Amino acid sequence: TLFMIIVCFSIMRSIRWRIIVGKGRFLNFFSIVQIGNLLANILPAQLQEPIKAALLKNKENIGIGYGLSSIFLERLMDVVGLLSIGVIASLFFPTTGNAQLWIFQLMRDIIIFASLLTGFLIFFVLKPKLFSKLFSPFKKYQRLKKLYEKLEFLIIELSDGFKEMGKKPANMTGAFFLTVLMWMINFGAVYVLFISVGFQITPLIVLFGFVGATLGMALPQTP
Repeated sequence: TLFMIIVCFSIMRSIRWRIIVGKGRFLNFFSIVQIGNLLANILPAQLQEPIKAALLKNKENIGIGYGLSSIFLERLMDVVGLLSIGVIASLFFPTTGNAQLWIFQLMRDIIIFASLLTGFLIFFVLKPKLFSKLFSPFKKYQRLKKLYEKLEFLIIELSDGFKEMGKKPANMTGAFFLTVLMWMINFGAVYVLFISVGFQITPLIVLFGFVGATLGMALPQTP
């Protein structure tokens, strides 16, 4: 059962990425997602993401910037979708006592951190000229000049791809609902795992723990 749920999750993630990008063959997206999953267990700091964009460029001739933009949008949808699930779960699965206090304190901290980090990244992606204006003084320092130029190039590439994908609101809406569905399926796998090894635990605690742990990996990070 767990294996089938994991396979279903991978297929849905590949479909979502294909919807966001808006073109390309599904099998290529599926294979790249699996390679990315493998590398995620080896490489730190989400370094598998630029590799996925490079593979997409090689297989589908889709620009690196556009590929990174689609991955950025994927991560953003993961964060928003997971936060939505966590908030909705608190309404349908009320608990009492210390478990409730600990869970909601954890969710509060996660929401604040996720919102600040995500908002910071989105702000500069939507306003690349402001990024250039604020950080251009770093060009005066030789050691920081190359870093600034790389970051500026990345921000501009992400911005261009983000705006292009934003022209397809129907695709974005479908991708978001698919995000919520696939994370609920993934939560189901985690809950089944707990039950299968004899842990009698409420769905809310598992769900909030799942949301908290997954957000740590899903937060959008620049390559």
